[in-house]
Amino acid sequence: YDTRSSLLFLAANVAVRPLPWLDVGGGVAFLAATRGRFAIGGEADVLSPYDSQLRHEVDADLTTIRYPQAGLRVRLGDLGQVGLTYRGETKLKLSLDARLDGTIDFAGIDVPLLYELESRTIDAFLPQQVVLSLSYQGVSELHVNVDVTYVNWSAYESPTAKTKAHLEAQPPPGTPIELPDDPKPTAVIPPAFSDRVVPRIGVEYLWGVASPPRK
Repeated sequence: YDTRSSLLFLAANVAVRPLPWLDVGGGVAFLAATRGRFAIGGEADVLSPYDSQLRHEVDADLTTIRYPQAGLRVRLGDLGQVGLTYRGETKLKLSLDARLDGTIDFAGIDVPLLYELESRTIDAFLPQQVVLSLSYQGVSELHVNVDVTYVNWSAYESPTAKTKAHLEAQPPPGTPIELPDDPKPTAVIPPAFSDRVVPRIGVEYLWGVASPPRK
């Protein structure tokens, strides 16, 4: 059981066997972060919304995020194998900018309005980790697998969005409307996570008809 995010990713890897007892592999995994911007302008009619004359613009793209993967395996003859793997850190940055710049028509009274919003979010953070594994296969009916994983959770970044907003309006003179101050930018408190060392062990024993034939 694990609470990590589930991600669909693309990876390109290669493995070689320079010696009969040594396998070495590695490559790069790819994810995509999103960056978007949209803007709305024109004149909005409050009493007759269908008569509004608005135009909008949307601009979005995907930015490639890369992180490394590597591993090696050493064969210990008939005793089993030792493996070491590494996965680099990855995180998806979501950037969103919005701008509303136009005029609101309220019963023939035009009110110029400007609203701007900026949001920055860190999503789907996966820490770098190193795994050392041992597979004992010295007995044909018995398999014992042990591994220890170091996970760099101290580098975790909060997924809370950092936002800034700004509002400007020019109501007609004499109108008793007081605009609120801009909200303060979001202050994200560091989560202060700690690194983890995670041991795992698995044992499998085959007997009876499930046992492999002896040579």
